[in-house]
Amino acid sequence: MNHRASFIVGEFTESMGVTSMQTGFVILFCVIQMFMSCYIFDILHNKKDSMTFALYSCNWSEFFDMK
Repeated sequence: MNHRASFIVGEFTESMGVTSMQTGFVILFCVIQMFMSCYIFDILHNKKDSMTFALYSCNWSEFFDMK
């Protein structure tokens, strides 16, 4: 193998390492982003359910009982 070919193979290997590291960071960022979104929307969903339950549990029929 001549000197030029070994340089190209070495550069290609180093470039693949950088690319795979960048891909790893992008995947990690996407996973963290999805976790944060799911976590926040789960909190909102639980708050909405607790408000729905509270409204259902209160004595709302007395407001419509006009005697």
